[in-house]
Amino acid sequence: MDRDARDDEVRVQRLYRAVLDAWNRRDAEKFGALFAASGSMVGFDGSQVDGSDKISAQLAAIFAEH
Repeated sequence: MDRDARDDEVRVQRLYRAVLDAWNRRDAEKFGALFAASGSMVGFDGSQVDGSDKISAQLAAIFAEH
């Protein structure tokens, strides 16, 4: 594996850990901020939320109820 591939792998691992950390802390704002403005999230039920702001808002509502 070349250096660029290793660097990419490290960045992906950091992002994955950040997503898990935000989820576990129930931090909807931080979770959404990890997505690009045009990013999409697919829920466990297949629902789709598009955009980092909408992702944050959707998770805030979910975290408030559960």
